[in-house]
Amino acid sequence: HMIWTINILIYILLIWWGMFSWSGHEEWYAYEYLFITAYAIVSFFLAAMLYPWDMPREIDISAYFFKNRIWFFGALLVAWWIDVPATLLKASAGLRPIPQGYFGFIGVQTLIACIGIVTRNRHIHLLLSIAFLVVALMLVLFSPQSKISG
Repeated sequence: HMIWTINILIYILLIWWGMFSWSGHEEWYAYEYLFITAYAIVSFFLAAMLYPWDMPREIDISAYFFKNRIWFFGALLVAWWIDVPATLLKASAGLRPIPQGYFGFIGVQTLIACIGIVTRNRHIHLLLSIAFLVVALMLVLFSPQSKISG
């Protein structure tokens, strides 16, 4: 659960890193703004599914996660499905090139989410959380587009 908390924080930071490229965009359309608001909504849902609103002291946070895992991983799928057209849109508008390895990254993240939906095995979920973290860090650390110039 703690690894997923870190993962979602990294996910949110990655989104805002990618959103920085929109700062040079001068002419906005409603569908472009929709992508940005969709990211915010999905990020909120992902974080909310990790922690309950009224978190009692005696909560079994692991049981809470597994109870919500289908919604959590479903929201993660939606997040990546939002990211692909937004990334393509930024590239076509000349705001930011598509990061090297991006589609492989999306493929692995989609696979992680699908496995997370179908299995309740705690060992596999531990591996999924670690895989998410490693793949996200690899994208950031080894992509030539991890530097924003402006």
